[in-house]
Amino acid sequence: MGRHHPGTGPKLLFAYSAATVPKITVILRKAYGGGYIAMCAKDLGADCTLAWPSAEIAVMGRGGGEIVFHRELLEAENSAAKRQETIQQYRQTFYTPYVAAGYRLVDDIIEPARTRATWRRRWTRFPPNATGVPRRNTG
Repeated sequence: MGRHHPGTGPKLLFAYSAATVPKITVILRKAYGGGYIAMCAKDLGADCTLAWPSAEIAVMGRGGGEIVFHRELLEAENSAAKRQETIQQYRQTFYTPYVAAGYRLVDDIIEPARTRATWRRRWTRFPPNATGVPRRNTG
């Protein structure tokens, strides 16, 4: 993998937000924090967001959850067991696509075998955006 070039992140975000085609996002596995938003989430203008039942969608990944509960984990008698219990509870509470759907971050939870058919059906529902070609922004 090549070296990261400064400025490519904002260019990618601008390209997503300025695109004039229907934007359909399918979350297959993990979508955490800024990475979730950067991959064309609802907040970035996705017309439709689909997720598999096994998808993990959360504000922060497992490591972030450990930081939040750091003091509680340190004060526990059996910190290793408490750590595993806390991670499991955090995953069950926040990682599921059903929680994300409850917050309207996901439009539909689909079975993996139905991904192509659902995507095709959703694609025909959204006509290309009628905004025309966006003004070029080079700044």
